[in-house]
Amino acid sequence: MKKQKHSGVPPPIPKRGMLTQYKGLRLSLGFVWLLTMGGCVYTSLQSPNVLPPGQIAVGLEAAAEGTLELSGRPGFGSLGLGINGRVGIMGNTDLGLRLSLLGGFVDVKHQFLRGPIAGAFDVGVSYMTPIDASGGWSANDRASFLGVYPMLLFGSEHYFGGARLVYLLKMPSDKSQSVTRYVLPGVLVGASIGRRFRIVPEANCYYLVDGWADWRIAFGGGLGFQLTF
Repeated sequence: MKKQKHSGVPPPIPKRGMLTQYKGLRLSLGFVWLLTMGGCVYTSLQSPNVLPPGQIAVGLEAAAEGTLELSGRPGFGSLGLGINGRVGIMGNTDLGLRLSLLGGFVDVKHQFLRGPIAGAFDVGVSYMTPIDASGGWSANDRASFLGVYPMLLFGSEHYFGGARLVYLLKMPSDKSQSVTRYVLPGVLVGASIGRRFRIVPEANCYYLVDGWADWRIAFGGGLGFQLTF
């Protein structure tokens, strides 16, 4: 699979909306109804504990991601506002779903360890319909994004951490262009405050090991608000 050079901002976190530049940080003020920063979901906002069968949780979440350029200077960033839901489907498994006008994200989490320290494996898939990967809304660099996200989570009822892999494919609408692959392993830490109504803050950091970009480190976090029924 060929790697393809691009001009401007690399596609994993494309810019949207009105842009502001402050001390080298380009911050996108366009909000997207789904925490997919340019087709890529960087936050998990969940502990390793699954919901009991039939129990439902719905919520709102916000996230921000920034990058460090190869020179060490701050790069660009994105803000996102999202909606989500989870439902317990088996004794040790629950299902999550995020939807937007541009695409969606679905994940399945299986809890394999219970007790004072819980452990779970989660895998998610995202798809974003064709968007302009260079920052505007022209047809010159339109592409759809397909992502896969395996993750291991460990923690207690109120604190968690884990390792997550982002595997992202940028698929240009122009079939004469090749598909570009991005691979970003990362770590995350977070907390789950409350019981029926939960506040879930999270911080994460990813390192780009495969894929063309003028940056190598993506960092940020999110804040979720979840109500369980």
